[in-house]
Order: sequence, then C-alpha cells, then structure tokens
Amino acid sequence: MRRAAPATPWHPITSGWSTVFLLPLAGSLVTAVNLLRLGRVDKAVFAALTGIASTAVVLMLWSQGPAWANRTFVTLLLLSLGDAGLFLYLQGADYRAWADDHPDSGPVSAWVAAIRALLGFMLMIVIWVAWAVLLDLAGPAPG
Repeated sequence: MRRAAPATPWHPITSGWSTVFLLPLAGSLVTAVNLLRLGRVDKAVFAALTGIASTAVVLMLWSQGPAWANRTFVTLLLLSLGDAGLFLYLQGADYRAWADDHPDSGPVSAWVAAIRALLGFMLMIVIWVAWAVLLDLAGPAPG
C-alpha cells in the first residue's frame, strides 16, 4: 500500500502569530499540524503537550480567585510569547531542510493554517467557560 505524500507545510512564523494573537493552545495546534506535515511526529506531540500545559497553568492561576487576575494575565502573556519562540525553534530546522529539498515550491498560505488556529482559539474559550462554570459550582453555597 502506498503512503500519500506529505502535505506542503506553511512557514513557521504562522505558528508564532497564532500563539501570540490566539493564545498558546491555538499556536500549539498550528505547530503540531505543521510538524506532522514536516514528518516530525515526536515534535508534534511535544508541541501539543506544551499547549495543553500552558492552558493548565493559566487555569490553575485563574482558580486562585480575583486577586490573581493580574498575575494570570501577565502569565498568559509570558506563556504566549515563550511558546511562540519555542514553536518557531521546534519547526526551524525541519522547515529549512524541507525548503532546501523543495526549492521550486514555497510554503502553503498562512490562511490554510488560520482555520486550525481559530479552532484552537475556540477550544481554549470552551475550556475557559467550562472551567468558570466548574469553579462557580464548586464555590461556597450562597447565603
């Protein structure tokens, strides 16, 4: 049975803007899919786990209550910037190797990755809302 040729990747900077503007989970999804396109399953799993871990850190801080709101925002900002750099680093060498092997083809448009980034962003919002509901339900009884 023949394996399908891997799909053309997009430029790694795409995961950077996805991470910074649409939060770490979105960036990790874009990075993981691109690394799969580059044939790096190990790095794709690591990128996905990094996005999940970043989301967990933000949720844990959010659980500490309103006094932690400023720290949660700063942490989210730092995680987004740090993850963006990590995701660029994870893809860099593999993307350059792909570009050297395919001098006649360029990367796929970033718009192809945008749908995955938006799905990751929506997933992050759903997780946040579910977490907020759980925190509210677990809070002290009224009265």
